[in-house]
Amino acid sequence: MLSTADVLVIADDPLLSEELVAALRDGGFRTAVREQLQNASEYELVVVADPSGPGRAPEVLRVAREHVLPPEVVALIPHGSAAVALELLRAGCADCLTGPLNPEALVESLTRALQRKRWRDEAELQRAANGLFAARTLDELVAVLVREGARLFGADEASLILSSADGSLRCHRPGVNGLTISADGVAARVLERNAPALLDGPASAHPGFEGIFDNARVRSSLVCPITGDGVRFGVFALNRLGDRPFRPAALSRAQALAAPLARAIEHLQRHNRSENLERLAAMGELIAGVAHEINSPVAYALSNAAYIREHVQKLSRFVARLRSVPELEFVDRAWKELYGEDELDDLVQATADCEEGLGRVAQLVRDMKMLSRRGSPGFLDLVSVVEAVRAATRVAATELRSCEVQIDVSEALVVRADPGQLSQIFINLLVNAAQAMEEARSPRRLIRVLGTPGAGGEVAVEVTDSGPGIPPQVRSRLFEPFFTTKPPGKGTGLGLSLARQIVERFGGKLEVGDGQPGATFRITFPSPDLAIQDEEEERDESA
Repeated sequence: MLSTADVLVIADDPLLSEELVAALRDGGFRTAVREQLQNASEYELVVVADPSGPGRAPEVLRVAREHVLPPEVVALIPHGSAAVALELLRAGCADCLTGPLNPEALVESLTRALQRKRWRDEAELQRAANGLFAARTLDELVAVLVREGARLFGADEASLILSSADGSLRCHRPGVNGLTISADGVAARVLERNAPALLDGPASAHPGFEGIFDNARVRSSLVCPITGDGVRFGVFALNRLGDRPFRPAALSRAQALAAPLARAIEHLQRHNRSENLERLAAMGELIAGVAHEINSPVAYALSNAAYIREHVQKLSRFVARLRSVPELEFVDRAWKELYGEDELDDLVQATADCEEGLGRVAQLVRDMKMLSRRGSPGFLDLVSVVEAVRAATRVAATELRSCEVQIDVSEALVVRADPGQLSQIFINLLVNAAQAMEEARSPRRLIRVLGTPGAGGEVAVEVTDSGPGIPPQVRSRLFEPFFTTKPPGKGTGLGLSLARQIVERFGGKLEVGDGQPGATFRITFPSPDLAIQDEEEERDESA
């Protein structure tokens, strides 16, 4: 036997029907009788028995052909009915058995028919899998699921329910995109148990689903978890609203659809990651180009601002001397009438402010160029930690404008790193902290950067915020590429993953600390002397 299967027995003779049911159950099949003919398509196998002729077999075959996954039909007909058997076989009947009931021959015939049935089902499920895999957006994936749910399962509704980064479940179906659903509903319990469910009638009447809210619209549901490589993506649900319940065979097919659906979700995520990386690479090139273009005009504007400030100061001193000469009192009166007492002082201050502002722009340009610059592979420089942190705060000034940033790092603290990449680490950590506090509406938005020398010359830097902290359910996934708890448009989920990769490239470690409130990220760098020693050894090995 392949596995147990549902068999619908259609026989007008009650005694013959009982014999068929007994023979099939002894052969390991589940049986049903007295079903309406239109429900024949819900079964994998149908046995039609009429000792006086073809009986209802042609009608059953007609109904079966209306379904994408029709059952296999085996007919029992009397001796001497070769023409009838040929007609039924041409019409799609899997087998015709003649003469008195032979239980062994019947079970053998149904086993062969079940094999053919499941081969055909696998082919149709593969077509559905190809459609899922071709989806390029979540909306397209949901549309394919709805289409295939109706085509293969006769479902009136289909929903894709995905786990979000914060542990909640979001429902996606036509007209509904990302609706948060109950954390103690059918989907949540199926995902927690990691086992599919066929729910016929009120869901709360089924073991394991007691106490949940029942949707009175739904007559029968198939709910299957979607998992892949140990990751639980969510569940998908197929609902029927009418009087036809799903059969166990439909649950088996739904389970078979869960695996390609998981691969389709993974493929969609990889596609989105590739687009994000391309977008980030283009943004990096754009930033480097803008910084280069801004550098020259800022340089001469800054030079001219310094020139103007110097000469305005000279002019201010010259006017002051003129106004102090008694014989030139008319100059003092005319000056006061035109400009007041302190006009030149204000002009000096204005030129100084212009120079300071241009200096900030120039510093920002230098920081941007430093971030876009990459040192030679395998060679790391001695970099001041505090300067890298300051550069990061200048670049991220917009994100940090509502935060108080305290930098407690010694000027003498240095590590071996790439300057631009080191600043990028701190930018990622600072921006994450600022956004976490903004979303949580923390009353005091404080970020503290603490740098301390460790044992053996190691350097430890901690970035701590006064925000809500990190939920335990997401802590283990923080450094996964493209994992993010932020809403769409707020982040790509690459920041912490890239930061950890960069730190490890420098020979260090990036870890998330424990404790509440707030979040703490700790970076540990090796001793600069040990780092250069390891670097030299790596170059020697590659030479």
